[in-house]
Amino acid sequence: MDSIVDEQKILRQLEALKLELIVLQDLPERQHLKTLSQAFLNQWKDLQKQQKINKQIRDLSRSQSPKNDLTLQLNQESQQEGLDRRNFKYARNQTLEPLITRLLDADRRIQEIKQERQILSEQLQNYLQNCPLRPLAIPLTILYEDKYLIAIDKPAGLLSVPGRTSDRQESVLRYLKQTYDTITAIHRLDQDTSGILLFAKDLLTHQTLQQQFAQHRVKKIYEAILENPCDPVSGTIELPLWGDPSDRPYQSVNLSKGKSAITKFNLLNPLESRVKLIPLTGRTHQLRVHCADLNGLNHPILGDRLYGTQPQILQSQTRLHLHATHCSIWYEGKWLNLASKVPF
Repeated sequence: MDSIVDEQKILRQLEALKLELIVLQDLPERQHLKTLSQAFLNQWKDLQKQQKINKQIRDLSRSQSPKNDLTLQLNQESQQEGLDRRNFKYARNQTLEPLITRLLDADRRIQEIKQERQILSEQLQNYLQNCPLRPLAIPLTILYEDKYLIAIDKPAGLLSVPGRTSDRQESVLRYLKQTYDTITAIHRLDQDTSGILLFAKDLLTHQTLQQQFAQHRVKKIYEAILENPCDPVSGTIELPLWGDPSDRPYQSVNLSKGKSAITKFNLLNPLESRVKLIPLTGRTHQLRVHCADLNGLNHPILGDRLYGTQPQILQSQTRLHLHATHCSIWYEGKWLNLASKVPF
């Protein structure tokens, strides 16, 4: 019981810190400072430009009549412009410094929060790593294995890596760790998605292949069945995706905040709405949102509990019909082509 209480306590602390972090990162003072700083910069440039013109005029007047009654007036104008510059800087600093101080305090707190979260996360992970696992009903299917790499045919419903709670520890990574001590996940598949999943047995392989994923050099092909037939036979979907921190795990199309997400598609079988999906980027839930969104295919993937439109009862009776069927990586000086048979 004490372990459960400790776990829940840490989770509550982590959630509170996350919410505080979101508030501090999205402080309105950040945009306000940016807007005011740009406005002051524009005013300063205008002031300098005008005073440069005024100086040229005064210098010309002095050169034409070096000894006249205008000398005193010109000197006074020059002194006034110097005073104007000092007054401008004073007004700018008086306006911006409180905002800068507020944001510096916020940034210091952000660093403290990150450190606190790291400590709490490590405590939680140390506890979760000792949680017992139930035996797998069906052993994991190995598609490829050598000294450095292993490819698993992940079943639908099994996590790729452990979650943050004791009831979400059953995952491909945890089961593999029972055999391979140093194994790490190179990428992930959604819990409800099945198909090819890669793991590294050493640090160098992990870093090398993760870099390929980050640089979009890995060639991936998925197959899916949609709830309804889609009209276009083939095409490219370019819809930026954003995950609202307060509405996880949902992702949505957001043109202003979203990160670039690109998916190619081909209709394979119109009768059963079977499509081939080729992600050119690797955003969370990219294929699922691109299929479901009005500006994408406008038809969710069959069995999608998050983005589907079918009744919840029907969705609970069928799996997500999305499978990672092909994956090609540059490995050991050549392309390694992996394939997994679509189970639906």
